Amino acid sequence: MSSVAPNGNVTSTWNESRLKCDTKLLNSLRASIIDHPKADHERWVNFGLIGNAIKTHHPNFDPKNYGYARLSSMIRNIGIFETKTVNSTLYVRHKAK
Repeated sequence: MSSVAPNGNVTSTWNESRLKCDTKLLNSLRASIIDHPKADHERWVNFGLIGNAIKTHHPNFDPKNYGYARLSSMIRNIGIFETKTVNSTLYVRHKAK
């Protein structure tokens, strides 16, 4: 699978192992999720808030550069986060070890 990045280049979709090798990406995503001030007592965070937090700290971040049309698809594919939907709202948290 591939998609067109904002720069016009065709980007193949990064698989789980390749995403896990990008420590800068993982650290940014973890920080945006684990440290989010609006996480509930079980550490679930509204996914919309995560997207905003990432854009605030990394304005040039775009999941299309990793071959994903949506950030939610990329988060699900990394394998270290879990997601749930409640009343059509997506939530995400770091998987417990």
